[in-house]
Amino acid sequence: AQSLSQREEADDTQTRTQTSLSVRLKRAVPPREAIVYDVNRNVCHYAKNGDAQMTPSSMTKMMTAYLVFDDLKKGKHHLTQHFTVTENAGNQEGSSMNLTVGQQVSIQDLLRGLIIHSGNDAAVLLAEILAGSEEEFTKMMNKKAEELGMSNSHFVNASGLPDADHYSTARDIARIALALIQDFPEDYHYFSELEFTFNGIKQANRNLLLARNMNVDGVKTGFTDAGGYGLASSAIRNGHRIIVVVNGLNDVETRADESARLIEWTYLNFGLHPTVQAQEKLLKSRL
Repeated sequence: AQSLSQREEADDTQTRTQTSLSVRLKRAVPPREAIVYDVNRNVCHYAKNGDAQMTPSSMTKMMTAYLVFDDLKKGKHHLTQHFTVTENAGNQEGSSMNLTVGQQVSIQDLLRGLIIHSGNDAAVLLAEILAGSEEEFTKMMNKKAEELGMSNSHFVNASGLPDADHYSTARDIARIALALIQDFPEDYHYFSELEFTFNGIKQANRNLLLARNMNVDGVKTGFTDAGGYGLASSAIRNGHRIIVVVNGLNDVETRADESARLIEWTYLNFGLHPTVQAQEKLLKSRL
């Protein structure tokens, strides 16, 4: 049997040219990397550069959240525990939940700051809480990535700030999204919360699909100059869940629009009809 990577180009062409499609992927600015995964059928319906190395930007924070959820589930820490904001965490560049050095903050607030605000400060402080330092935390990230089958990913920080040695793929990002949904259903709700106020500052969730009434319930946005605009999203309709990852787009609206097109395309063309076996991408393990 052919491996998933060997079959990608052939299956991608089949999917895009099959005559039964009533909806075509018409994109003014297509994503550089993309993948559509059907959770119920364990099938990949579409991939574009799905295994190409890419900058995951803040989609990295899904791995950070996964490790925090795992830590909480094991009872090592608790949501109501408070910790002091370190200078290292409080002075992080980029997106922020507006932590103040020296203040006390709960793990629950940090989780919301990480997921809703996409706070780099929250990511670093959570890393320090769990592992003592961000450097030690990245060892945990890479170990978990290996366990989850994210064989084309490597992390050097908890936030997603660009680094030549910090990379992933659209397929691996879909893997961590799926792992969050399956392993921590009781915590997944954080990814669907629309806004969060901290230190008197309200910030909206950057995932615009959450407010579009299209049954999207997560997962995480990302942006850096190196990676462009990305989004890992998941939708569920009539019990049928799909995960869509796009990356390398030009702006916030485009990443939302392209994700929405792929979601609608998938439900319209695959949601109510069986997928032909010859056109499926059978996935190893969970993806």
